[in-house]
Amino acid sequence: MQADEIAPLLFLFFACAVLSNLGFLWLAKQKRFHGFVVRAVQILAVMALAMPVYMALGLRARWEVYILFVVGAVATAPFSALCRSIMAELIPHTHTSTVMSFDGLLNTLTSWVGPLLVAIILDSTGSLRWGVLSSIVFAAIGLPLLLRFDPQKGIEERDKFEAALQGQVRLGDRVHIPTYVDVNSN
Repeated sequence: MQADEIAPLLFLFFACAVLSNLGFLWLAKQKRFHGFVVRAVQILAVMALAMPVYMALGLRARWEVYILFVVGAVATAPFSALCRSIMAELIPHTHTSTVMSFDGLLNTLTSWVGPLLVAIILDSTGSLRWGVLSSIVFAAIGLPLLLRFDPQKGIEERDKFEAALQGQVRLGDRVHIPTYVDVNSN
């Protein structure tokens, strides 16, 4: 593709991404879609996993690139916000900033691994298709965990942890919960 053909693709991608974000936001706010956010993340993850497979094995015509950009925008744009909203529900209230900061650090540190892997495979094979296909390895590791995720159990674990922090419940001998001592007391 030439450079002048990429600009409409980018416009299409960003327009679909905005519409996808707004649509998922509206759906997530509806009362009748209980558990919608977790199911949406699972579906979007499967869609995102299918894209590199299709790029590596099936992409042949130019019009397919336009469809791939639309599917990519719909599948990837709301993913991060939906994942963070799930995390916000599961993090103990006293640890929100710590966990979200750690998540941001991991996102920053890992953002170079995928492009580096694609570049190494592209350099060794000469084919971008195999480089893109390699990203499936990372998704295949996390997808089974995501599909088995039970948000109700996570909320129960969060509540149990918060109760233990307040001294109401003992979690067990294997779990260490730090106690904070006031250095000014006798």
